[in-house]
Formats: sequence, C-alpha cells, structure tokens
Amino acid sequence: MTRTTRITSFIRTLTGRMVLGELLIHSILIPALFLGINIVVKDGYESRFIEQAHSKSELLATLIAHDINQHEIDSLLNAAISSNQILAASLVYKTGNAVHGQSNTTMPVPFKEDQQFAQHDDDSYHISTPLITSKGTTATLQTSFDEKPIAEQIQSTYQVSIVLAFTYILITLILSGLLGQQLTRPIRKLRDDARAIASGNTDKQLNVISSISEVASLTDNLETMKKALIKHSQDSLAREAHLRSVMDNVVDGIIITNTEGMIESLNPAAISLFDYTKGELIAEHINILLDINALLEMESQQHIVAENAISTTHNKLQETEGYRKSGAIFPLEVAISKMIVNEQTHYIYVTHDITARKHAENELKQLHNELERRVIIRTSELATANEELEHQALHDSLTDLPNRVLLLDHLNQAILSSQRNKTKLALFMIDLDRFKEINDTLGHHYGDIILQQVAMRMREALHQSCTVARLGGDEFAILLPAIEGRKEPANTATAIIHAIDQPFLLEEQAFHVGASIGIALFPEHGSDTSTLMRHADIAMYVTKNNNGDYTFYDPSHDQHSRDRLALTTELRHAIDNDELRLYYQPKIDFKTGNVAEVEALVRWQHPRFGLMTPDHFIALSEHTGLIRPLTLWVIREALSTCHQWHKMGHKLKVAVNLSTHNLHDPQLTKHIQQACNERGIETSYLVLEITESAVMSDPISAMKVLGELSAMGINLSIDDFGTGYSSLAYLKQLPMDEIKIDKSFVMDMINDKDDYIIVRSTIDLAHNMGRKVIAEGVESPEIWNALDKLGCDMAQGNYISMPKSTDDFSQWLQNSEWCLKKAN
Repeated sequence: MTRTTRITSFIRTLTGRMVLGELLIHSILIPALFLGINIVVKDGYESRFIEQAHSKSELLATLIAHDINQHEIDSLLNAAISSNQILAASLVYKTGNAVHGQSNTTMPVPFKEDQQFAQHDDDSYHISTPLITSKGTTATLQTSFDEKPIAEQIQSTYQVSIVLAFTYILITLILSGLLGQQLTRPIRKLRDDARAIASGNTDKQLNVISSISEVASLTDNLETMKKALIKHSQDSLAREAHLRSVMDNVVDGIIITNTEGMIESLNPAAISLFDYTKGELIAEHINILLDINALLEMESQQHIVAENAISTTHNKLQETEGYRKSGAIFPLEVAISKMIVNEQTHYIYVTHDITARKHAENELKQLHNELERRVIIRTSELATANEELEHQALHDSLTDLPNRVLLLDHLNQAILSSQRNKTKLALFMIDLDRFKEINDTLGHHYGDIILQQVAMRMREALHQSCTVARLGGDEFAILLPAIEGRKEPANTATAIIHAIDQPFLLEEQAFHVGASIGIALFPEHGSDTSTLMRHADIAMYVTKNNNGDYTFYDPSHDQHSRDRLALTTELRHAIDNDELRLYYQPKIDFKTGNVAEVEALVRWQHPRFGLMTPDHFIALSEHTGLIRPLTLWVIREALSTCHQWHKMGHKLKVAVNLSTHNLHDPQLTKHIQQACNERGIETSYLVLEITESAVMSDPISAMKVLGELSAMGINLSIDDFGTGYSSLAYLKQLPMDEIKIDKSFVMDMINDKDDYIIVRSTIDLAHNMGRKVIAEGVESPEIWNALDKLGCDMAQGNYISMPKSTDDFSQWLQNSEWCLKKAN
C-alpha cells in the first residue's frame, strides 16, 4: 500500500477526521493568535525604544543648554555617542554652524528626522530637539539612535513564538489521534461484526460495550436492523418463490431479457408456446422467437436495440409474428415492460397466442362486410321506397299529377317569389264538363282513362315551369308563375280548352269532354293561397254557369254567389239550432241475419227547398268551413240516438261519414272522445267512414289521424271502395276495420261480369288483409244471395231498408223481420 493510499485511508477514519479537523482549526487560529501577539510585542518594543530615545535626546539637550563653552559641548556629544546607543550627535546653531560628536560608524548616515520606528529603512532613528543655550543662542540637537538591537530583539521574539505554535499543534494532533483511536475502538468493533453478518454469519451478535450513548444506541439500532434485514431477506425469498410459482403456472408466455435482448429466463408457458427447450433459448436473442422489427415498425433495421423497443412499446399491447422451433409462424400479442433489479435493467415480454382470435376476427370481418353490403342494399331500397312514398303522398295515383298538398306548396312558393321579384302569377281552377255522364255510362275504368288523357294533354299544352295538379274527381288546377298580364293566362286557357275539346277515343268511339276554367291573378285577386283558390273557384263556377270557356275573377262575381252565401248563412243557423235531421239505414250481418251497424245520413229540412240530401250542402259546407261543426253535430246526434237504442236492448254500432277536411282538423279526436263521454257511449260502438279520395288527398296526415282514432277504439271503414285511386301500399298500412264496396259495383253485379269480378276480388282482398267487407247498394234478394255466397260480411241497401228518420227507425227495430230473427 503506497503512502498516499495510507494517508487517504487514515483521513477517511474518524481519528483521521478528528486530527484533520484539529489541524484545520489550529491552522486558522494559531497564525491569527501568533500574528496578534507579535503585533502587540512589536508595538511595545518600538514604543519603548522611541520613548527612551526622546528622553535621552531631551536630557542631552538640557545638559548642553547649561554648558557655555565649546569644549564641554564636544565632551557631552562624544560621551553620548560612546554609550553605544547613539550613533551620531550634532548641535546645529541657527546661524548654520554645527558641532559634531565623534561618530563610531565609518559611514555616517544622513540625518532624516523620523516620526516612526524604521521609517527610512536606514537602521537609525533620527530626533531633532530644539534648545536655547544659557547665552540665549537658539540651536537644534540632532541625535541618531541605533535601531538594530531592537529589531533583533523583535525578530527573536517572532522565532520563539513560531516554535511554540508548532510545538502546540504537534502535541494537539498527537492527543487527538490517541483520543480518536480510543473513541473509534467500539465503532471498529461494530464494523467488524457487521462485515461478519454481511458475509453470511447471521448468528453473529453485536456485543459492543461502550459508555458513549451514541455508540450504544447505534449498536442497538444495528442489531434491530440486522433482524429486520434477516426477516426481509426471508420474505424476499418467499416472494421470489411465489413469483416463480406464478410464472410457472401463468397461461401467457413470459420471457425476460437483458438490455441487449438476450434471453435470461422464461416460464414453461413460453417454452410450450414456442416449442423449444429451456436450454435452447437461454442466452439466445429474442429475435428467434418473435418479430421485434414489427413492434418497432422498422423493417429495414437489422439490429434491434432493446432500449428502443421498450421506449416504443412500453405498456402497450402490440401484434407481431411468433416463430416456433418447427418454423411455423403464428400471430402473437406482446406487451413489453422495463424492470430494474439491483441496478440492472431487464425487459419482460408477455406473449399470447392470438391465432384463434384472428380467425374469429376474420370471420367477424366477413360478417361485417356482408352486413354492410346488405345494409347498403337495404338502405338503397328504403331510399327508393321513401322516394316512392313521398311521391305517392304528393301526387295523384291515377294521373301522377301533383295533388292538392303539393299544389298549395308550389303556390305558396310562387307567391313568395312574385313578392320578391315584383311579378304576377295566375291560378286556374278547371272542372270537366260532361265527364260524369261518360263515367256513369261507361264505368269507372273508362272514366279513369279520360282523366289520364286529360292530364297528359294539359302537360303537353303547358310550359315546364307551370304546375298542373289534380284536386280530386274531375277537378284540376294550373299554376302559371311569373306572368306579365292577362294575355299569357288567356292564351294558356285557350290552349287548354282546345286540347280538351279534341275527341277522346274509347273502344273506337269518340267522346267529347269540355272544361270550365276560372282564373285568379296575384296580387290583383288575392295575396295568399286560400284567397286565390277561393276566387279561382268562384270564377270557375261563373264559367260553368255561363257555359263559357274561361273567366277571370271579378269582385262582381261574388254577387253571383249571393244565393250560396244565403244558403251558407242558413246552414250555419240550422247547425246551431238543431234544424238538421238524421236518417238511419241498417247494415245486416250475413252470418246472423241481424242488424249489426246503422249508418247515420244527414238531411236538411230547408224552409224553402224542403228536405235536402247531403249532395246539396256538403260541398258548400266544405268550401265555407262549416264541415267541422256539421260533422260534430252529426256525431253527437248519432251517439245520442245510439244511446237510446242501447236502452231499448239493441247494442248496435252507429256509422258516421267523415270529409277530407275533417282529417285536417287537429281537434277531431278530442271532440269525438268528448262526445262519447257526454253521451255515455263507448268508442267501440262508433264507426267512422272515410272515402278513398279523402285518405289519398294527404295520406301521411290521414295515416296519423286515423292511427289516433284507432288507438281510441273507434272502428274505421273505407267508404265507396273502388271509386277512388288509392294505393294498396297505403291501404294495408291504414288501421281500417272495414272496407265498404261502392254501390256502383254492387247494383249491377248480377248482370255485369266485370262488376261481379270486382266485388269478388274486393272481398278476397279485404279478407286477406284481415278486414271485414260491407256491400252497399243491395237492391234485390239476388244480390243478397250472391254476396252471401262470396262470403261478404255485411250488406246495406234498399232491399233491407230505406233510410228512415229517428222515430221511424226505432219503430222498424221493434217490428222488422231482420230484427225478429234474433228472437227466433
């Protein structure tokens, strides 16, 4: 061991630290103390020397002042110099003359008066003392004292101080070393015992006895720590055994590598997963088991640094490829984490075979693709169906023209556009002439052909910017946007009349159909849709009454409607004062032969015109907005009569007709429920009959209202089935309970094969849709029997009973054979 090493080792010991500390302390304090003492001693010596020099100089000056002769003065000066303290002495007169003593030095020092010791570094202290001789002469005594003895005395004092200081320091260091050895003896004993314990001798006891409390406490603490370490070591061994057991039994493969990626250990699951033996894998690179390049997404890099892998994939599940000993490649899921044990870094690879999951994912992906394909196809089909439904909702099913709903929308948009652009527009209301005769004579089939051809001719005669709509029956409307005056609509009306006047060929026969046109202009005749529609309708009626071709609306035309206005006022009065009457016609159930339902038919006992059927005032009520109170009056009155029948023991249903306008009444369901509650009649005893045309005028709105009515328990029936142009796609979605075949088909079914086929097909269709069938227009027993054979559910007509007033019908219920059959 070199001297430097020994010194370094000694300094690291407690004794060395104590000695070093003492040395550092004394190296600071002793010089400071030495310096202070020497300064004091030096100042003392110098001060005393200066005081003595001044005293001697003043004494000499006093002696000289009393001597009067020159010889005595020389003697005093030489005597002072011969004392070995004064190097030179001179008396200098004011006149410039001087008397010098005999100096002992070969080289006299030039006189320079000093104020301090060694001021001029000439080893002499010079003093000037003024005096006056006994003769009154002024002079100055110049004396030079020797500084060397005092300087040598001060230097000797310095040397003695240094020797004493070093001696003190040395003695102190020796005592500190001996004291340190004595103090550290128990600590060294503890060190030796701790080394023995660390080497494995855990039975070694720390039996160090010391009177120093800190050492005794350290001994106890080290003994406690030894026991805790032994227990911790035992616990660590137990945990390690437990972890080893877990690793050996875990399902996933666990591989541990160093920072270079070399395999250090692995569990049995990993050995089984990759089909190697443990000896074949230890110290091999992880790349022989899995594709770590894929984890790093660095396919071009050939040398993988494990540290990079960890920083990239730490705590993340990554998918890569695994390699078995046989060369088989399989999908693998890997999670990599970093572990530091005893300041050494290890990496843990947790691996899991995901072959089964990948197969399942592939199957799921195929199923997803197939589902996506089907969804796309279904979405396309639904989009097409929605387009068709939207088209059906806004177009007439027979002519494919826009219906009333779409016309009103186009008219409203055209009004807004005209207001912005300061232009005009024209609205035509068209009613076909002689169409009813052709329809009644040839049948609905040919009537439909006429309507389709009329629609086609109108479209051909008009510009594409115009809108042609069918409002229902033989009523059409045309919208001409952006016109300048009356000339354009007049020319258009003439073209329409000319197109319709051309003969229609049906079964090689020519038929002529005319048209009556009423024209209303915006903004001249109205600024909103309802006003324009009403004024065009009035103009159309004027044209029809005058047997003309077309008429522009004029306010004077309202005079033509004074009778209608008066009739409107009278109708409102009749509704408010219960002047209307209900007539009832029974519906007979074919299975029982008894009355099952009764239809309520409104009549108006007019004071001037007598008993009026609905044909004369229903259209008026629809045009004037009276259809709502009229319908509610009929429902309330019919329910009241039904309540009386129930009291008589006849649990019959009563049927009431609804208009198109009723389906647009948002309060309809509320009023019907209120009427049933007030009359004490369950809603299941009420039947509401709606025509096909009423439903198809606005099928979406109708479906909503009819759904609400059906939810209330009210029975719904399609009236005059076969005369409209309904869509079976809509009919099958409507919550209808009954289908009522129009009498035009029933009355001639015995003699008309086509009517018979229509009736039979309607019955089969309705039954297949789960609906009951009622045939109206049963006028003979032959028709009754034919319907019975076809499986019809109920019949209504004059063969059973004519419509009767309330009292007459109540009497009929008591006496009719149709009602007596129940008792029989």
